[in-house]
Amino acid sequence: MYTFRFDGAPGAEAVETLTFVEKDGKTALTTTTLHTSVENRDAHVRSGMEEGALQTMDRLAELLDVMSRR
Repeated sequence: MYTFRFDGAPGAEAVETLTFVEKDGKTALTTTTLHTSVENRDAHVRSGMEEGALQTMDRLAELLDVMSRR
């Protein structure tokens, strides 16, 4: 759990919670973002945060794939 701040949406802080759960030998990651208002949520969405989050998950998947081959 941490506070998320983004320069593209100043003042629109959010609390993010990451949950890792093992299931059938794999790990599922769930992220939840709690915004202080609908306006702050919309500012984050307009900032391109979804694309950034998808890129982050892709990079994590690549890293985990490399690490699993060691």
